[in-house]
Amino acid sequence: MLAASGICVALVEQGRSGRGQRINAAMTDGVLSMMEMWLNAWRTPLLPGRGLGFTTGAAPFYRCYRCADGQYVAVGAVEDGFFRALWDGPGLPPPCPDNRFDPVAWPDLAQVIGDRFATASRDEWSARFAGAGACVTPVLAPDEVLRPAAGPGRCPGSPAPPASVAVTAASRTPRPRCWPRPA
Repeated sequence: MLAASGICVALVEQGRSGRGQRINAAMTDGVLSMMEMWLNAWRTPLLPGRGLGFTTGAAPFYRCYRCADGQYVAVGAVEDGFFRALWDGPGLPPPCPDNRFDPVAWPDLAQVIGDRFATASRDEWSARFAGAGACVTPVLAPDEVLRPAAGPGRCPGSPAPPASVAVTAASRTPRPRCWPRPA
């Protein structure tokens, strides 16, 4: 993306001055730009060390859980309402714990939640949590991600486009609404 941005900048400059610009874009710069949030969080309560902190998968309310079919659901129930919906959704024992931010409690809470997710398939949990506001979503395999989703401008039941087609289309770029173009 840095190279693409650089090319755009060079083309704008070429249109204005007729000279263009040299582009210096490195993959490491791109990676560092994507890590900006985490670099700033390092050695703070959010990310105190490697594998520590609630964004690393250590916290029971912000991680993935294995389901009965060997697939996974992702949980991101950080706020009170989301965590309560996560706790109540699969019928975990009341009361909803109030110590979820205590790292000492995380292994036990993760065990309780993980044991419950292990009792049904990923798709069963996805259906159960649909619309529940618990921040529980299925973790999809690459071939599932490429399947067209139902909805406006989508083509349910059609084969997935090649990965090279799955890019943003400009408004004046001809492109079929469905892949492949219907006969």
